[in-house]
Amino acid sequence: MISFPSIIIKHWTLAWIANLGISFFFFASILVLFTISENLQHYFFLFSTQPLKVFQIILFPYLPWIVPICCFTATILTFYIFENSLEWSSIKACAVSPYWISGSILIMGFFVSLFLAITTILENQSGYPFKKNNQSGFVMKIGKKSSWYFQSFNTKSMEGENLQVYLYDKNGDDALRIRSSKAHWNRSQGWTFYNGVYLSFLTSRGLPVPNHKTGEIDWLQAKDELFFVGKDSKKTPLRKLKFSTLQLDELKENPMPHLLARENPKKLSFQYLKQILDEYPEPNSKILAPFRFRYAQVSLNLGSCAFATMVALLLVATTERIKLSTTLSIILCGVVLFYISSRFANSIGGRGIVDEWFVASIPYFSVLFVWFLLRTKKLFV
Repeated sequence: MISFPSIIIKHWTLAWIANLGISFFFFASILVLFTISENLQHYFFLFSTQPLKVFQIILFPYLPWIVPICCFTATILTFYIFENSLEWSSIKACAVSPYWISGSILIMGFFVSLFLAITTILENQSGYPFKKNNQSGFVMKIGKKSSWYFQSFNTKSMEGENLQVYLYDKNGDDALRIRSSKAHWNRSQGWTFYNGVYLSFLTSRGLPVPNHKTGEIDWLQAKDELFFVGKDSKKTPLRKLKFSTLQLDELKENPMPHLLARENPKKLSFQYLKQILDEYPEPNSKILAPFRFRYAQVSLNLGSCAFATMVALLLVATTERIKLSTTLSIILCGVVLFYISSRFANSIGGRGIVDEWFVASIPYFSVLFVWFLLRTKKLFV
């Protein structure tokens, strides 16, 4: 028995890479043509000025979905081409173990998955995720802790205009209100408020009065306040002070996850999806359901190339002879089945009713189930 058939493995892997390139060119061309046809003038102008950006806009976001299909197609085509000249049957009849061929192609699928995973994770890591620079009517609600209302917010400068901040006590009553003409966010320093007033309300802890020197809130006794009248003082501000600039350590709510939550999950990169899930103040909020599902989809898709290659090997590596009609049927059924099951998963995954990881796995389970039926009924033997 040949210990390591390097020549045969090289022959098959090069053929698989060539079929992968042909499949990618075919599917990518269809995607580009259909996308350009929807807005021909826009893409024609963009192609004449920035040709690389056209492919970056159209093709790159769909690479995690196209490349696995190409791996599946390349594996089927490789075995069909070689079995058409009886090479696969000859290998099994000789002293060369067929597992060398299947294993080498599966390793190639793992390498493609690894490359796709790296590009997906690093994609737009420092890019600009927002469709609009100015967000009108921007609102941040942090459970029962505070509420933020901005008339407008600039996502590039991270500045908001005409805002009101409501800070609540442990019972949900008003503790502090801030009205400001402008506020700027800095990740290291937090919020800086400009030209406004703050109103202090009586709480069970005391009267919250901002300390300009320390940047903290001092909780004072309210009995000596001018407008203190017992229980009614909880609804009436006991302090009203103007400020030109104000910074408070207790008000360091990061606006980034709230801004990302206003975007389409499908338009966000892997890094931004992870950021909103890690930093959003209410991790169980229904607002995050589409983002959790999208994150599960992208995470599972990181290994989809290896999965597609493995399924294709399970379908064709054990058959004695593959006909052209059978080959085309396998490719068409595999692509259509995955597409339909993906559409079904998308329709229910973003609602948060069923576990997002289970729903995101439905397309893969459906392909494995059909493979099991085919092998059980021996339709391709």
